[in-house]
Amino acid sequence: MNKKALTRDEEADEIVRRLSAPPFKRFNMDIDFKSLHGLDLEEEMMKVIAAEITAEIDKEMLRNLGVRIGNDKSTN
Repeated sequence: MNKKALTRDEEADEIVRRLSAPPFKRFNMDIDFKSLHGLDLEEEMMKVIAAEITAEIDKEMLRNLGVRIGNDKSTN
């Protein structure tokens, strides 16, 4: 049997064991994401939050700009 395939099965078994053991903690989720996907969960969440905040700021700035343009048109 291929050693890599065996390793994947062991990782999957470990994840199933952690998911079925109460309570499932965030620490376990971080380890699972890092081992299976090579991702740092906290870093990825911070990127998503930063993108959402930036998008909201952009939307608000565009709304404010639209209001100002609308006010300028009414004064001319």
